[in-house]
Amino acid sequence: MINISKTAENSGYMTYVACSGHKENLKHRIPGQIIIGSKLERNLEILTDKLTGLDSCVYPVGTKLFVKRIKKIKPDLIHLHNLHGGFINIKVLFPELRKMGVPIIWTLHDCWSFTGHCPYFDMVRCEKWTTGCHDCTNMGVYPKIYSDRTKYMWNLKRELFRPKGDCPWRTDAAA
Repeated sequence: MINISKTAENSGYMTYVACSGHKENLKHRIPGQIIIGSKLERNLEILTDKLTGLDSCVYPVGTKLFVKRIKKIKPDLIHLHNLHGGFINIKVLFPELRKMGVPIIWTLHDCWSFTGHCPYFDMVRCEKWTTGCHDCTNMGVYPKIYSDRTKYMWNLKRELFRPKGDCPWRTDAAA
């Protein structure tokens, strides 16, 4: 993500990099870096995710502030990467992105965006994501959860992440 930003800047584009305040992200202080949420909110989200199985759905404050910042910036393009990890609220972010109408590229680094929970369905040998996650047998696998909300999360992601209306989009497979 940082290399893409630097390459774009070297080509004359203005870029912003938004990420969590995780210590690894703070090592790469670059111009235009936006830290989403506070350490407290991130830690509460991670704990709540684990206890409830409601990943990236509970604490909205950091995401609301981030959305305000995006609206002020008025980007021509938004490039998403990893959204899980306790720093973004998908129930806040995606409806707001849809309203903005800005083209979005989403590079999937794992499978979290289309499963009910797991980032690597092949690692846990589960194919439920193809028809709808439910009755998860891998709750103890990273990232560990104690409540099976995989059916709800699979449906929520499907609703939030799908393009609406007359939206031109393609996957890398269609490129």
